[in-house]
Amino acid sequence: MMRLLPSMACWLGTILLGLAAGQTPVDRGDRGTQASAPPGMVWIGEVLARVWSTPEPVRARIDALITNWRTTEGTTDDAVATGLAALGLEAVPYLCQVLDETRDDVPTVAILRALGTAKDPHAAGTLERVLDRPSVAERAAAVAALSRVATRNCLRGLLRALDDPSSEVWVPASVGLLTLAREDPGLNMEGSLAAHMAAAKERSRVALVLGRLHGPSARAVLLELLAEPGFEMAVLRGLWFAALPEDGNLVVQLLGSGSTAERKEVCLLLGKIGYKPAARGLIDLLHDCDRGLAANAHWALGKITNLSLAADPELWEAWWTRAGSKSAAYRAEEEVDGSAGP
Repeated sequence: MMRLLPSMACWLGTILLGLAAGQTPVDRGDRGTQASAPPGMVWIGEVLARVWSTPEPVRARIDALITNWRTTEGTTDDAVATGLAALGLEAVPYLCQVLDETRDDVPTVAILRALGTAKDPHAAGTLERVLDRPSVAERAAAVAALSRVATRNCLRGLLRALDDPSSEVWVPASVGLLTLAREDPGLNMEGSLAAHMAAAKERSRVALVLGRLHGPSARAVLLELLAEPGFEMAVLRGLWFAALPEDGNLVVQLLGSGSTAERKEVCLLLGKIGYKPAARGLIDLLHDCDRGLAANAHWALGKITNLSLAADPELWEAWWTRAGSKSAAYRAEEEVDGSAGP
């Protein structure tokens, strides 16, 4: 019975939080998110849960481990993390309290590792707040912990971490989102990522996660986002992992518009999916004054046609006249439909 008290106290704190905010502490079905309370009420609920669920012997043991780290030379973060993790879920509330005090004299990374080992979803708010700290190591450790906890409470923090300037943070965050999607198929990760796209500073990273979900729903979301102004470059990079040959009819529309950088991405994607009706437009790009764009078009032509012709526009024009234009596979879909007759 005594071992159940901490969990019961955490739930009591959460219930009080929901009642104070005029909400019930249950998941809403939309986009895999949870009902949320005002920031002040969230803080009150967390504090109540922590005070009521932290046995004094556990607090004393945590303080002893922290003091030993501070005073004993050679004490490593790994050793402290192991000791803290051994205390189990009962340690989580107090560890969160220590982190939220943002003290410089505590082994922050070790505490974050212990919270990741505990996998208690109640720690998600504290872990997310660590993402605002200047230390890359601490932010990376927070993302690692969020990824290990891998519950819906962690979604917002992992999405935020995609905008982090350090690859030590945003790359693990993208992996954590994929893990969360795998662990909770009902989360609707695709919808959450799509909703986050507009506010994201680094849209390409969001699109890359979408692409790596490798599902029809993620692909459909990317194709829909492709029509949104300003999303093209990001979506093209995500489609690299998700697009199918039949998606070429949408992608090829960007071949003659947009920035040079976008058109380069379009060439690469058309080549990867082997979209044959793009051949004529790619041959035209061999004449482009931007040699990088011309080189990408040449690479795509090789992939699409399985030919090894040099990057000489005249050679490709000759092939088009001799064979390409006569093959329905290489002609634009509207031309094929028009030639079929009534």
